[in-house]
Amino acid sequence: MDALFKDKIKLDKFLSDAQRGWVERFGCSLRDKHFSRVAAQHHVRGAKRVLCWANYTGIGIESLNSKGIARYADALEARGKLRYRDGHYTMAFRGARRFAAFLSEAGMIPAAGVERPALLKEFNNWMRSHRGVTESTVERYRPVIECLLKVLGDEPECYDSKKLRDFVLNLAKRRSATSTKNVTTAVRMFLRFLIATKRCRFGLEACIPAIPASRRLPSYLSVDAIERIIAACPKTTQIGARDRAIVLLLARLGLRASDVAGLKFRDVDWKQGTITLLGKNRREARLPLPSDVGNALLRYITRWRPKINNEAIFLRTAAPFVAIGRPSVTATARRAIERAGVDSPSHGAHIFRHSAANGMLRAGASLQEIGLILRHASIEATQRYAQVDTDLLRLVVRPWPGVEPC
Repeated sequence: MDALFKDKIKLDKFLSDAQRGWVERFGCSLRDKHFSRVAAQHHVRGAKRVLCWANYTGIGIESLNSKGIARYADALEARGKLRYRDGHYTMAFRGARRFAAFLSEAGMIPAAGVERPALLKEFNNWMRSHRGVTESTVERYRPVIECLLKVLGDEPECYDSKKLRDFVLNLAKRRSATSTKNVTTAVRMFLRFLIATKRCRFGLEACIPAIPASRRLPSYLSVDAIERIIAACPKTTQIGARDRAIVLLLARLGLRASDVAGLKFRDVDWKQGTITLLGKNRREARLPLPSDVGNALLRYITRWRPKINNEAIFLRTAAPFVAIGRPSVTATARRAIERAGVDSPSHGAHIFRHSAANGMLRAGASLQEIGLILRHASIEATQRYAQVDTDLLRLVVRPWPGVEPC
């Protein structure tokens, strides 16, 4: 703690020796995670304040779980010290919240994990081992299966087509078409698991209604708009260099946000000029690494990436320096589009994937070649992009009788 504070903090006199020990461990963990000295000071002060509050209320350090921190937030809000004027949480609360997370990781606070149904756990394991799905897919299906088990019970031998259809249709009333499609996919996959493990009769999954696919044309950006977005990413700042590398991966290779977030150093072969990706269903694919993408990656890694031992290429720009997630890639795409002032039909990462497919199609690439780059499982998934070439479609469409062609 001497490295963080020159003078002894007055709050120390209200803490026990054991509590001061936990605070010191917390300060060391912040140092190991490369927090700046000022940020670490603020977080340690927040930890001491929440401990003083815990002593005053008599709840103890082991009660600083999610409920305890919520009570502390109410106490701060009553005193007007929960948020700054701009709406962000104060360092007093942020430090306390991070301290509580540290105590949970250290085992001081019991884990607050919710007990999952045994059938759901077995289904998740089956999905991982037999279907090769990612954790994001498992987590996306989890709420639907939990709801199904709650409504229909955990005795699959009692399921019938009417109960299953009623369950799906009742959920569909409160959801969009896209969300309903996720429901039907999750339920149908769960039934296949039950059939494979001989818990329900064969063919029961056929009773789940199919949701019509969207007939909208895929939205995309022009080549000029894409180049404007790339050019608007500054090379002279840490965030700008990282944004430029991410946008180039999205635009040139049509990667998904999850592909970029999960990119590791071992996935890039600098000598061969290739990049290896692990897509849906654990399918591995090797793609060529364009020179501008490789240069942007190398510039970010050598000049701007935090110098810490982490196998992920893209890290947060502020401590703790951990790998970015899929939402961060989506936010990067949105930030890049807004920075360039481009009028885009959507502001997520997937607009770059659609634009890459459209660019390859207009350059004369075949659907098989586009599907290979985008790593589609079937040609049907790639055929949807053929609809965006409206100029070519006008040449083959037959005029409506009695109506002048447009």
